Amino acid sequence: MADSLPRLEKKAEDNLNYETNKTLKLLDNFAGLVDRKMNMGAGVDIDDLQLLSNEYMKLKEKGVDVSGLDTKINSIKKNYKINQQLKKRGKDPLAERLGKEKAI
Repeated sequence: MADSLPRLEKKAEDNLNYETNKTLKLLDNFAGLVDRKMNMGAGVDIDDLQLLSNEYMKLKEKGVDVSGLDTKINSIKKNYKINQQLKKRGKDPLAERLGKEKAI
C-alpha cells in the first residue's frame, strides 16, 4: 500500500499539470509550423506571432520549462530578420528561400 502512494501523488500531479502540458505541446507544434513557414520565406500573420508570444509568456510566468520552445522562438526571430533583410534588398523572401530552407 505504501508503494502505491508515490504513484498516486505522481498521477495527481500529472492531472493538475494536464492543461499546462497540453498547452505547451500545442504551442510547440504551432511554433514549429510558424518556424517552418518563415524558414521557407513565407510571410506570417502578426496576430499569429502575438498569440505565440502571449501564450509563451503565460507558460514562462507559470514556471513551466519552455526550453524546447525557446529554440523555436529564437529560430522564428532569426528567420524573421533574414526575411526582412531580403525585403530591404528588394527581394521576395519566398522566391529566394523556397526550396533552399535549412533542414529542421
